[in-house]
Formats: sequence, structure tokens, C-alpha cells
Amino acid sequence: MVELQTHLTLIEELRKELHLVAKDKPLTHPEVVLASHRLDTVLNCFYSFCLVSWQIDAIEA
Repeated sequence: MVELQTHLTLIEELRKELHLVAKDKPLTHPEVVLASHRLDTVLNCFYSFCLVSWQIDAIEA
């Protein structure tokens, strides 16, 4: 459960960072693209973590 909360906290921090960067720059600006890429990477990791957790739960059930 700690790992889940860690992912959620990081996602929220990166989401806020993306919002701040994109507020004053066009969406194609390299800083915005980089912030978006960072968030996407963590979201993909979180999705994979959840998928594995759900599969383990299904096997144990």
C-alpha cells in the first residue's frame, strides 16, 4: 500500500508541475513536452503496477 501512495503522490506532484509549466508556454514548448513525458512515464508505471497487483489478487482469489 505504501508503494501505491508513493506513486499517487508522485503523479500529483508531476501533474502540478506540468500545469505550472504549461500555464505560460505553448504546449509544444520543450519544457512542457518534457514535463508531460515525465508524467506519462510515471502514469504508465502506475498502470503497470496496478495491473500486476490486480492479476496477483485474481490468482490468489
